[in-house]
Amino acid sequence: MQSLKNFVKRNAPVFFLGLIVLLVFVAIILSSPGANNSVPAGFKKVEESVFDNREPTEPTPEEKPTEYASQTPSPESKGKPYFYGEYNPSLRDKDGYPTPPLPGAAPLPASISKEALINMKNMATEVYQGRLQPTSIVFTENGFSPTDTSGYTGTPIIWTNKTAKEIKIVETVPTHEALKNGVVIKAGATFSFRPLKTGTFTYLESTSGKYGSVNVLDVTTPLIDETVDNF
Repeated sequence: MQSLKNFVKRNAPVFFLGLIVLLVFVAIILSSPGANNSVPAGFKKVEESVFDNREPTEPTPEEKPTEYASQTPSPESKGKPYFYGEYNPSLRDKDGYPTPPLPGAAPLPASISKEALINMKNMATEVYQGRLQPTSIVFTENGFSPTDTSGYTGTPIIWTNKTAKEIKIVETVPTHEALKNGVVIKAGATFSFRPLKTGTFTYLESTSGKYGSVNVLDVTTPLIDETVDNF
């Protein structure tokens, strides 16, 4: 026992130095950035490497081809749909879909006669109401009726199946998100969607092979052409 005390006494400076080194080492560990990087219960720690392969950011409207315009209405996908009134908030409904300009919203030529002015306003009102009307298509044993028709962006296109069997509508060239996987319509039922992409798209009924097409026009363009010479 006495020899142990003598040993500790003789090596006291060494033990003291070792204690200092240990304290410094512990202080370094505690001050490390990852020391308090604990993960709460129920959460999974995500490694930084996960973010090294992130998807590229969404292209700007100028970079993104119009054929890939989103089918999600603005403003949720601001800048993705392509139409005349894209950046005009007055040409949107409460859900963000494009709507026609109101009659009288555009200035009319001051040089025209009163009678011509009245005629132009009446024409604008008629065109406005026409753009709000849905495009209705019926499918019978003879196929789609009308076979070829037109509609407007933001205005519903409605198919009604008047046969006794369910049908499946498929786009010949995938264009619209709502139709990308084909649409099954039961006997007597209907299906509708509101397109955001302008241009003609062709579709068919997968079992019968009957074709149809819809030319989607931009609902936000001016109601009348103020340069028309008829006035």
